[in-house]
Amino acid sequence: MPLFAFAIMQFEIPGYAYTQFIDDLRIRKIKPKKTKISSPLKRYGRYAEMLRQLEAYKQTENVLFGLKAQQLRKDMTKPYRVIIQKNGKSHEYNLSPFVPYQTVSKLVKELTSFSNLDQAEQYFLEFKQHSHIL
Repeated sequence: MPLFAFAIMQFEIPGYAYTQFIDDLRIRKIKPKKTKISSPLKRYGRYAEMLRQLEAYKQTENVLFGLKAQQLRKDMTKPYRVIIQKNGKSHEYNLSPFVPYQTVSKLVKELTSFSNLDQAEQYFLEFKQHSHIL
């Protein structure tokens, strides 16, 4: 306890009581700061799209956005299945769930533009080689 602190406080603040001085000296518990816990799902490619759909649902209250977000959450950790079908033939490929959703959507649009299954397959294999860079 400081030697003349009470006397100084009485001089500066008229009516300052000794009980107030003792109350001022007591150690108060400091509430710990709440840290925002980051979701482990953040690293998956569908996560950002799920958040976009949830935000659209909150703004418009359209149930379709909510259902889309729910479906994305359900499939979050599953690999993407890309099925190429041309001229009665089909090939199925799997992509890592960490590839961004927008990138996979662009890939599917590109693959549908090819008229030949071999061209589409070649494009997909080239994409798969460079998809880890994304």
